[in-house]
Amino acid sequence: MVIYTLLNRAVVRVTGEDRFKFLQGLVSNDVTKLTANEGLYTCMLTPQGKYFSDFFLCLDDESILLDMPTLRQEEIIKKLNMYKLRSDVSFTLCPEHKVVAFLSDVTISGIVFPDPRSSSLGMRGFIHETQLTNMQHDQNAYDLARIDNFIPEGEKDLIPEQSFLLEYGLDDLNAIDYKKGCYVGQELVARTHYRGTIRKQIAQVESNNNLPPLGTIVYSGEQKLGIVCSSVANRGLALIRLEELQNLDKAAKITANGQEIKLKFKEHIDA
Repeated sequence: MVIYTLLNRAVVRVTGEDRFKFLQGLVSNDVTKLTANEGLYTCMLTPQGKYFSDFFLCLDDESILLDMPTLRQEEIIKKLNMYKLRSDVSFTLCPEHKVVAFLSDVTISGIVFPDPRSSSLGMRGFIHETQLTNMQHDQNAYDLARIDNFIPEGEKDLIPEQSFLLEYGLDDLNAIDYKKGCYVGQELVARTHYRGTIRKQIAQVESNNNLPPLGTIVYSGEQKLGIVCSSVANRGLALIRLEELQNLDKAAKITANGQEIKLKFKEHIDA
């Protein structure tokens, strides 16, 4: 059995009588949908409706476990504490629990659930660090599965306080519930959704060499098309401005950091 240990993700336990009410007013999905053995994918936004963090949520007895970006966990918990005011809710880091993924169904002790974004990503969950002994680990296979299915994730693809969820297709990945009540940043998300003004889209990108890092500008000749997102070696994702593609010079090379790349869209529009 191959396990994908996602070291870029950390586990935080949310406890307190107001845990559901608190999260419900803060994230983009409907927390009341949480049930045993199921996970929920959602995002926390800035008041301006821009991405702040993504979370995977699941139930664990009288608490809720949050799977969040490791490098920003202290910043995120600080923000959560800022919003809690007098709510009966608290947050505890759980370093003994590791976030894991499996690209197929598994039977293993721990909290494991189908990835709520797509069945193509198999199972996801939390297991105790002692269970990782004698297991095969492969980080790249998980990220390649994401890339193959046009699935961005957290800090690997989105830029905190800059990115917009709908441009990355996160509504199609079950991160947003348009029928739930108000939450921080909801107004922009709802307005963009109902007006249908999405100007950017995730594409697959491939090169003969290793791709440059997140945020590297993609060009067609001297015309800016978008930015590179996550990648594994020469395969990755990019966020592309759709309006620029309409007037694209087919003779111009598409490049990132000076190297030629190829783009492929979900609708099979190649550039």
